Amino acid sequence: MFPTTMNTETETAASREAVNRLARFLYAEAAHESVRTREALAAAIANQVRRLLSQQLTAASRGVPAEAIRAQLFISCLDGIRIRRSEPPSPEDPLFASCQRIARRALSGALRDPTLGATGFRKLGEPPSDGNGADAGIWIGSYVFFADAETAPRDALEFAT
Repeated sequence: MFPTTMNTETETAASREAVNRLARFLYAEAAHESVRTREALAAAIANQVRRLLSQQLTAASRGVPAEAIRAQLFISCLDGIRIRRSEPPSPEDPLFASCQRIARRALSGALRDPTLGATGFRKLGEPPSDGNGADAGIWIGSYVFFADAETAPRDALEFAT
């Protein structure tokens, strides 16, 4: 899954791509939510990455900087998400700039986690994937955040299309 070697330029490119994808996701899904909600969404994805990172640190990934592995895992998690808006945000948009700052903090590991370790989320009012109909979890903004140890990471990222 990971290259056996990675130079600084490639590592930086992977990090930039991960930040860009996460920022675009946050902008598309939660630009008009509070900063705390955008941070919570980024934290839930970062929690998935943290869980995957502990599973992926194998002999095959030795020698590859952890930052590069983390960036690739962010990209992998975000690949499974359908973003509502297809138009790229304007670089001058202050909401997008906020999403970029949150994404950088999430990728670096510096983002405080308001979800208490949640790895999944869904919009309020959407039926849970387990079918029990309850909105169990932490409610932040218009999202419910929950721990989902049984589901594969891409399946845990739930939201409206």
